[in-house]
Amino acid sequence: MNVEPKNRHLLVEVIEPPPKVETTILVPDDYCVSVSNEYELVKVLAADDDSYSAGQHVLVEGHMIKNVSVMGENFHLVLENYVVAAVGDIEA
Repeated sequence: MNVEPKNRHLLVEVIEPPPKVETTILVPDDYCVSVSNEYELVKVLAADDDSYSAGQHVLVEGHMIKNVSVMGENFHLVLENYVVAAVGDIEA
C-alpha cells in the first residue's frame, strides 16, 4: 500500500536500538507497558514537501509519533514541527 503524507507530515520508520539482555519477569497476560523515549531516531520514508528527503535520518520527539493502521498495515507519521535534528552518518 502506498501512503502519501500530507499537511506537513512525514512518513517515518522508527529505528530500533540493538536489543539489550534483560532478565525475565513474569507478568499477567493483560499487562501493558507504554513507554516512549523522549527522542526517537527515525528514517524518513516520504515527506509532504521538499524539506526532507527519503532515506534521511532525523531525531523527533518520541511521544509525537502517530501510529496509524490502514487496512491492516501500520504506519508511523510525525509532524515536521517535531523534528529536533537531522542526523548524518548512520550505519543501518
